Amino acid sequence: MKFELTTYQEEAVSDVVTSLQEGWARFANHQKLSAVSLAAPTGAGKTVIATAVIEQLLFGTEGTEPQPELTVLWVTDDPSLNQQTRKKMLQASSLIQPLHLVTVDPSLDQRTLDRGRVYFVHIQQLGKGSTNYIKTGDGRTFSLWDTIGTTIDERGGDFVLIVDEAHKGTGSKSGNKTITAQLIDGAGGTLPPTPVVLGISATPDRFVAAITKAGKRNLSPVDVDREAVQESGLIKDKIRIRHPRETQPGDSTLLSLAVKDLKTYDESWAAYSAAQKEPHVSPALVVQVKAMATDADLAEILSTLAAEWSILDGKAIGHSFQEHTTLSLGTRSVRYIAPQDIQDDPHLRVVLCKEALTTGWDCPRAEVMFSYRTAQDYTYIAQLIGRMVRTPLARRVSTDQFLNTVALYLPHFDDDQVSRVVEQIQSDDDDFTPVVEVDSVTCTPNKAMPAELWTCLESLPTYTRPSKHHRNSVSRLNALATLLVGTGIDPKAMDTARKHITDTLTAEATRLGAKLDATITDFEKLSYKTQIVDLATGAIEVEIADIAINARNVDDLFRRARRTFGDAAAKWYWDALCNDPDTDADAAKIKVAALAEDPSVSTALEASSDALVSTWRKQHNGAIVKLADAKKAQFYKIWQQAKAPEQVALIVPTQITAAATVVTKDKDGNPVPSPAPRHKKHIFTPASKDFPAVVTGWEAHVLAAELAEPTLVGWYRNPTGGTAAIAIPYTESGTAKTMYPDFLFFHNVDGEIVVDLVDPHRPDSGDTGPKWTGLASYAAKHGSLYRRVVAVIEDADANVLSLDLTNADVATALSGATNQTDIRAIFDTLGGAY
Repeated sequence: MKFELTTYQEEAVSDVVTSLQEGWARFANHQKLSAVSLAAPTGAGKTVIATAVIEQLLFGTEGTEPQPELTVLWVTDDPSLNQQTRKKMLQASSLIQPLHLVTVDPSLDQRTLDRGRVYFVHIQQLGKGSTNYIKTGDGRTFSLWDTIGTTIDERGGDFVLIVDEAHKGTGSKSGNKTITAQLIDGAGGTLPPTPVVLGISATPDRFVAAITKAGKRNLSPVDVDREAVQESGLIKDKIRIRHPRETQPGDSTLLSLAVKDLKTYDESWAAYSAAQKEPHVSPALVVQVKAMATDADLAEILSTLAAEWSILDGKAIGHSFQEHTTLSLGTRSVRYIAPQDIQDDPHLRVVLCKEALTTGWDCPRAEVMFSYRTAQDYTYIAQLIGRMVRTPLARRVSTDQFLNTVALYLPHFDDDQVSRVVEQIQSDDDDFTPVVEVDSVTCTPNKAMPAELWTCLESLPTYTRPSKHHRNSVSRLNALATLLVGTGIDPKAMDTARKHITDTLTAEATRLGAKLDATITDFEKLSYKTQIVDLATGAIEVEIADIAINARNVDDLFRRARRTFGDAAAKWYWDALCNDPDTDADAAKIKVAALAEDPSVSTALEASSDALVSTWRKQHNGAIVKLADAKKAQFYKIWQQAKAPEQVALIVPTQITAAATVVTKDKDGNPVPSPAPRHKKHIFTPASKDFPAVVTGWEAHVLAAELAEPTLVGWYRNPTGGTAAIAIPYTESGTAKTMYPDFLFFHNVDGEIVVDLVDPHRPDSGDTGPKWTGLASYAAKHGSLYRRVVAVIEDADANVLSLDLTNADVATALSGATNQTDIRAIFDTLGGAY
């Protein structure tokens, strides 16, 4: 792959490939049907995952055999989505070439689909109105249905149907099967059922229901972890919404403000790109016009755009309306641009749309949206904003959190209607997870804070979120060594890693001694039996003999060793053995293979590699933090691929955003918007100097108590994710998870800045015990950096109580707490008033 997959993408690829192969084996051995469901939320990179799956199936990997006979049929309900997918596959894959990807058109007239190809078809081509495809005659020998049916019938074990946006069209209408359902289940006597089907969707419930309802297929679900997607930085952290607070007309005024926002994004990206020495991101503005917008409406929009920013004219503006032609609007014209071409058009800065962009489209550089839709259209708005959440660099910007947001302008919505949009976005079927901020403000570092406070904040340890399927430690070591050399931090890192691995394997070979020698002897020869039957008497004579294995089988053994040890370890050790002029190359391969046969060697190699990775992480952390974001992100990815959480440095941003309006619910469940309360002494402040934040219940008591302290210098609302957050690892029911304590309070005590970590949490929540156990473990390791690490609850009399988590007795008690009663008893015994 040209694209470097995230850990969760690698996990999804592995699970999908395994499930598909099990499906084909099930069909070959028992004629059983199978389906695989890939649930990938918006922004997870489902096309990249699918591309990696297809690449691995067609071409194999070091650990899997290629399947060159495979035929893939990719089905959607949208031809433009197919074109976008094809384009993305060619961008992402290093092995898939244009000849492998076939867009079905009327020229396709053949008995079966070709092997080693991916065919893109949309359901309109298989409908009754599509005579060019479903009827023979007039020069067509085979209908498209015939071609697909014959391919399935003859090569079902080397065929897979991939249904993109699988939540659509997999059920039935008025008792009749949809086209997609017929492709899956078969149709009469003309089309057999597809043996193995892969359905891809953000919300696969309908696909899963259709598969399980029939009860004829084995279903293997593969679910992408939504928290992992958010943590990866592939999707934006926040959506900022602005709307008028008065009923007077405000379209043009807010559109001008949207353009100013676009210019701010442009300037921020320019500054960031220059500082980081990266290509400039050109942010785009999406203008969602009314369904019945007139030429006069459109002309007015163009005038406002050009008046606010002179570059917004000519090629800088395009439309994606159903009319695929240039629009003439008085003295101006607006060109048509297909949805799949928006992202890569170097001139485009504004795109006018109606509904063409609400499905299957994504444009990571589209960071501002202005909608002329009315209050009844909040579903359309939510769908469109859901297509705009990808990050332009496919990673989070750690230093400028404004660049991790998208902006939404709603001139025809009031407070209540905006609240409904917020609810719709947060409950959207695609289930992306950015925070929604209404009338948000940009906050920069508070100039009243002393330099010592920022130094203190930067010194606080945070932890990575571990992957569900950790990467091989040898592979992590190799990747880390490559980065250390490439960034100039340690030019000799690769040599050090190679020597570390070979020394470890040499020591393991010495430890095994005679046991290894016996395995080598066994591998060097192949024992075989010959039976000679006397046809006259029926007597059988048996001969046992040995023969030296040939070079091809030696290579087979060596390949197996490479898969066992992972990455370059086997080759490095083989190279070291071959440095002895008296060592035969094949004999060295057999020794490597014999060494890999003992499971204890792999265990020792993993531990040894982990140890060096950990040493390097601690040794070079200071230098890594100073790198450009792109390089820093590569190191952080290696930390996140570990089996266990790894300590990393917190990155203090240059600016953040905060919601100026909050949405609550009244007693009837109706949304109620109101201005966010303002608080003093936050370490990030907007122009008004008071930080907007909602703190309720025990949080409000804690904040009020801290603000009343004369020693308080500043406070920080810890984010729930990202590189600017204190992240604490904990374990719940055997699963590694991450918590984010609520507050950091900085005090001046005897002229020194000290910090308190405070976490109010409900004791009746099922995760309270495990979370505070993890926080207590964190306090035990890093207590010297904090004045206090405390947990907070409220008792039955509304008194706020605290618990010192640096107390070893508290940590021991919490480790055995399983319910609210246990936790309250610990507070009664070991806690006190806050």
